Amino acid sequence: MSKGKQLMLMTACGVLSVSTAYAVPPGHGDEEVTSGDVTFSAKVEKQCGIDVTAASADLAFGDNYLDSTAQVKLINNEKDGKIEFRVEPIKTEDLGDQVTKNDVHFRAESSVSADMSAPDWEEGIEFSRDDLRSNNLVNLAARVSIDESNLDADDYELVTNWIIECD
Repeated sequence: MSKGKQLMLMTACGVLSVSTAYAVPPGHGDEEVTSGDVTFSAKVEKQCGIDVTAASADLAFGDNYLDSTAQVKLINNEKDGKIEFRVEPIKTEDLGDQVTKNDVHFRAESSVSADMSAPDWEEGIEFSRDDLRSNNLVNLAARVSIDESNLDADDYELVTNWIIECD
């Protein structure tokens, strides 16, 4: 073989060996592994509110509540926050002349439960954020503490508006 062909063959072998040296996958061999940080972030805005999830229930008469309940969701995501939960002053006109505010009672069942007359509910109760962490749904029942045999035959309806204030 002539010197020119030998030189060309040696050059081709050198190029081939250099090319195969770069065919080693990253992370193997002498190459260094590099990394980079990726950050995901979001801001959660302060929330305070009430969401009515079941807007109606049956009204009971006498000393016992019915199984029928309305339901509200109390929302407060402020760290160490508190919620005052109360009913707006009720109007008993729709319940007739025989029923007063003191005859109306509400029961709230959640992680904190309460059974009070309407005037007491107008003052409200307080929940801490920790009280709501496990369950922020509140079931509400209503009753009139007069036996229905002592009331006039009629349709009775009590419309209430529930309020929360967050601290």
